[in-house]
Amino acid sequence: MHGDDSRNDDNRSADDMARLASVVPFGNRRSVKPSESAPPPLLMREVPLTDFMLRPPPQRRFAIAKILPRRVASLLGGHGGAAKTTVTLILLAHAACGREFAGFTTDRPLRCVFVSLEDEADEVLELLRRIVNAYGLDAELVSANLRIIDGTDTDAALAVEVNDFGARQLVFTALMEQVEDAAMGADVVAIDNASDAFAGDENSRRHVRKFLRRLTQMAKHCDCAVLLLVHIDKAAARFGSSGQTYIGSVTWHNTVRSRLALVATNEGEVELRHEKSNRGPKAEPVTLRWCDGLPMPLRGADADQQRSDDVEVAMAVMHAATKAGIRVLCATTGPNTAWHAVNHLPESEPFAERATGGPKRLHRALEAAARQRRLVRAEVEVAHRKKRDAWRLSDASAALAQIDPNRDHAAPISTAGNGCANTPHTPHIGALARTHEGRAKAPMADDAAMARIGALAQADDQGDP
Repeated sequence: MHGDDSRNDDNRSADDMARLASVVPFGNRRSVKPSESAPPPLLMREVPLTDFMLRPPPQRRFAIAKILPRRVASLLGGHGGAAKTTVTLILLAHAACGREFAGFTTDRPLRCVFVSLEDEADEVLELLRRIVNAYGLDAELVSANLRIIDGTDTDAALAVEVNDFGARQLVFTALMEQVEDAAMGADVVAIDNASDAFAGDENSRRHVRKFLRRLTQMAKHCDCAVLLLVHIDKAAARFGSSGQTYIGSVTWHNTVRSRLALVATNEGEVELRHEKSNRGPKAEPVTLRWCDGLPMPLRGADADQQRSDDVEVAMAVMHAATKAGIRVLCATTGPNTAWHAVNHLPESEPFAERATGGPKRLHRALEAAARQRRLVRAEVEVAHRKKRDAWRLSDASAALAQIDPNRDHAAPISTAGNGCANTPHTPHIGALARTHEGRAKAPMADDAAMARIGALAQADDQGDP
């Protein structure tokens, strides 16, 4: 590749100088300075249109089918904790073995590089070990074809912003050159993540474009796919991304040719979405469900079966709650959700864990049961005579289970009074406590206040000499 380097600089042609100039930014390769007699290399070239109508379409090659095209930079976005690192390592480990993952295939075992600027090497290796075991991958192939580059022991920035006499410039670091050297001969290079790699202004179009073009230049030079992991902003994490799973300037989206996103769903699952593709049709979303701490792909039939199973478990929970006289509100947010009302019941154990999306799965299953007309919404009165919707068994479901669906649900569950979601809530002061016989007046605020004043006065009298 560098056979021309042995010739004297003065004997190089303009084409040689232009070709070698394009190599300069990559790693420890020798930079070549043109002689004074040689013309400067052209930064742009005119493209001839000769027979352009007869030219075949360009061959668009992918390192990993559909999602990671070669010779360009791609993004994988997601909120912190969305498993970006885990999913990326899963993709690379499968690619290193030449194995298909969730429908994404490779034409052969690929040489992969994972640049970790966030997690230490021990953490990455432990995660990789678990992935190999869980997916039954060939550890020897993974070891032979996957390289882990740890950049956590130093300033991890590949590019930094400097103030050059009042002009803010983006300057690439020596670490960027190390990454480019490591990319030589690779098929896929993944960088985790942009928050550490890019120490510039993420809202500056000029800086973002310069950084991403450097990654694209590396992808072209090495004929590989480059994947950069990015976080999404707080608004997108809280209120939904609406397809904008990146942070900062829109240039992040515009410059890359393929963009992936990891988005949490209402079922407590994670969905891998292909939100942009300039090299072909976008891939279908892939649903991933947590299993033993790792996301596993759910096929269409498997996902449907899991949702069906969740509905059956939710109905068993509703049967138990109805028999126990527990009021199950339809709320899905706040301290008085359906999950808070029933999570102490043994039947609700499959929905118990928040980390695996248990509450969301339960609420989604209850909605599905209502669409199947196995549950109905009924208006009930809660504290301060407010009206709320609660879930109740439909007449058909109650008859099938031999349960009275209209029995009084006298024990609403709340975390507001005592901080425990598993015990009945004591009515607030001024609330009406319902009984089977009628209404019993709760303690009034004035009575409680007077009792406290009397107790304080008695304590003061006892303390006087």
